[in-house]
Amino acid sequence: MPEPPWPSPDNPMLAALLHDAGKNVDALGVDAAFIQLATHCWFEGGIEAYDRGQRDARGAPAEG
Repeated sequence: MPEPPWPSPDNPMLAALLHDAGKNVDALGVDAAFIQLATHCWFEGGIEAYDRGQRDARGAPAEG
């Protein structure tokens, strides 16, 4: 497994996201389930980065 920022395999949020994705495959289809999973993971990663003190990964806007 890669080093953080990836969650550990026993992370409860990861387990919840994967559980929801499994249910969504049946309800929405594979493509929609993957899109929803990716979106929620992206959001959760942003929250975790914010909690660690990384306020904005984009940096300052370019002057010009």
